[in-house]
Amino acid sequence: MPIYGWHLSFVPPALLVPLCAATWWTLHRIARPPLAAEHTADAVDRRLRSANVLRVALGTLLLHLTAILHSLADTSRATLSVSPTKDVTFSAGTPFSALTRTLDVLALLAGILGLALWVFTILTAVPAPSASRSRPAPVSS
Repeated sequence: MPIYGWHLSFVPPALLVPLCAATWWTLHRIARPPLAAEHTADAVDRRLRSANVLRVALGTLLLHLTAILHSLADTSRATLSVSPTKDVTFSAGTPFSALTRTLDVLALLAGILGLALWVFTILTAVPAPSASRSRPAPVSS
């Protein structure tokens, strides 16, 4: 498994710039049009759409953080044992191996939160049933 090192660190910041630009542009497009005649409903709609945009961006960042934390946890597990002879054994490990469990838990929490934000966004992006639909009349027996 590749270690999240400097050679893998070039792409994420390069992708962070378009993510921030797309988020800002979308928020700008949501806020720019004049308010509709129904001010309260329009404000609620804009608030929901803006929150959904921010949830998707934050979920993306959290899922990337999950990859970083998993890589650090895997790196902290690294150990090397060499036995040149039967009597002599040389072992070397990482000094921060005590953080392995913590990094695993933090990666899991970041992943769950990132996916939860995406799922919540999907659920709130689907429009609710209209109140103008007529309800079926109760059946009398």
